[in-house]
Amino acid sequence: MSATFTLAFFLSGMNDNLSWGTLGSHTGSFSFGPFTSSTYQIWEVPLFILMGIGGGLQGAFFNGFNTRLARIRSRWVRTRGVAWMEALLMSVLISSLLFSTPFLLGKCHDLPQAREDVVHLADTAGAAGAPNKAFVFGMEMLKKNGSACICESCASVSMNGAECFQADETVQYPYKKELLRFYCPEGQYNDLASLMLTGGETAIKHLFHAPPDSFDVRNLVVFWFTMLMLACITYGLKIPSGLFVPALLIGAAYGRLWTRVINYFTSLQHLKAVDPRTYGLVGSLAMLGGVTRMTISLTVIILECTGNIEFGLPLILTSFFARWVGNYFNEGIYDIHIHLRHVPFLDWNPPLRGSFLRVKHIMTANPKTLRTVERAGVIFDLLVSTKHNAFPVIVEDPTFGSRFFAGVVLRKQLNVLLSHNDFSIDKPKPFHRQPHPASSQPDVTPTGGLRYRRPRDLEANDTPRVDDKLLESPFASDYCLSYHDMEAHYPRYPIPSPMHQDFRAAARAGRVAGDELYTLSEEDRAMWVDLTPYMNQTPYLIQEEAPFVRAYRLFRSAGLRHLVVVNRHNNVRGIITRRELEEEHCTRCFRLAKNIDTDDVYPLSGAPPVGFFRKLRRTVSRTEQVKRALSNSVPIVRDNDGDGTELLPRQV
Repeated sequence: MSATFTLAFFLSGMNDNLSWGTLGSHTGSFSFGPFTSSTYQIWEVPLFILMGIGGGLQGAFFNGFNTRLARIRSRWVRTRGVAWMEALLMSVLISSLLFSTPFLLGKCHDLPQAREDVVHLADTAGAAGAPNKAFVFGMEMLKKNGSACICESCASVSMNGAECFQADETVQYPYKKELLRFYCPEGQYNDLASLMLTGGETAIKHLFHAPPDSFDVRNLVVFWFTMLMLACITYGLKIPSGLFVPALLIGAAYGRLWTRVINYFTSLQHLKAVDPRTYGLVGSLAMLGGVTRMTISLTVIILECTGNIEFGLPLILTSFFARWVGNYFNEGIYDIHIHLRHVPFLDWNPPLRGSFLRVKHIMTANPKTLRTVERAGVIFDLLVSTKHNAFPVIVEDPTFGSRFFAGVVLRKQLNVLLSHNDFSIDKPKPFHRQPHPASSQPDVTPTGGLRYRRPRDLEANDTPRVDDKLLESPFASDYCLSYHDMEAHYPRYPIPSPMHQDFRAAARAGRVAGDELYTLSEEDRAMWVDLTPYMNQTPYLIQEEAPFVRAYRLFRSAGLRHLVVVNRHNNVRGIITRRELEEEHCTRCFRLAKNIDTDDVYPLSGAPPVGFFRKLRRTVSRTEQVKRALSNSVPIVRDNDGDGTELLPRQV
């Protein structure tokens, strides 16, 4: 907001019609142009729904074709050189296509003319023969706001309507200067060149606000198909690109085609022609909603760009139907790429197959654990050999041979402990060390407030505090590291280096900073490290017999990264991360659980969640839905109206 305010302030002084400091007359960074005079009839609402259905079909085709291309890219484009060559080749092909298509298929049209009743206003000169400033200012306001009141006397511009007439976009096409001639005669423009060789924002404004017959129907189809294929091919290249503007362009051309078809039939019935701006806007939302499957947020964005709240109903209907039709075939483009890149993203609802499994079926069994007091060498080797970010801490019981759960320690905490040499020769007693004084006594300013101290500024402070002097006493080993010491390395925590020379070479190459490396000598590896002051003693836990759905909802609602699985005796049995909760992993575990006992299957308390439009192909019974979900492989115990359970037979 501060940058926008500063930019608007300096732009006000550069405008001849405004004075320094006049704010509030500048539009946003992206605008679709004025829609203040656009209208639609109530009988056009069903047509908007049909446009939403068409947008959903286009989005489904776009997502399906782009998915196939993404899989091909993942198979062949594996190095930076191949990705660079692919981007270079696609740039040459797209540039050649965008220049050759208007040259071969472009059609010349006459430039839009001003209305006859205001032509004399533009030709009227002032007393000194200067251009009509009132008319020029009126045209600028017309281009910016979509309407203006221009006085007949041409002496001034009034906005109260007195002695003025209301002018809209039909007076003069506000984007006439941005139409490209491109080998056309004087006074004409090339329709395809004006769409393909201009910026995305300018092409969108042409499709929204140009007169109804400004573009040939054949060229609209060519532009729509060309942009659809180019956007589908380029989305996924290793270049900074987006999907918002290309989808708007495709949808605007799609809406223009609807305008031409509807106006053809209305002319046969001698009815009023429809507004091309309305259908271009609805078509853009239909295409964008069919690709991304967003509804409310996308509708609000489009409404903000138009500034006309009366478009809310047709836009929201269009977006909902585009989403429903698209979900019948595949997912949104963002969800598809999340799965293709194996990002551990959890959906709102758990997988259907997970409703029949327990936590013990999907957990990672026998995780790497540490004792409350462990050798430094054991911790160092564990950090080098694994990439896990958390480790369960256990307490061994030599009498019963059990390993009771005590807490969870993070990887970054272990790296800081080893890099600070926080270990001792003799084996310490667990839960014996005291907190660092700096962790319980924050700095206080003279006014009574808390003083903020950056972690990296602690070493630069030359004035020793009472806490620092206390730590120099013989009892300093009884204190653990402070919170400032633990977080001083953020965001680059120390890295264990088994081969010091290799990591130094990596540091010289720029892949890792040299001050982040640490190693342990043979004497240090034999030292003891007390983990009890640093571990989380009260993490989230779950029983191994708990249903998968409970673990899923707990993991997602609490925003967890690790979930330790224990049995009824508080022994560590496994650990769950986002990888174990993904639908693919759940499906694999479901297929491996063919021979599980019937008692281990979690009863399905309700009907399996189904989509609104995805499962409307035909209505089936609840038993058939369960059988399809199980792929005829696992027996299911389901509730029978509260009167016990009913066993569904396994089909062989």
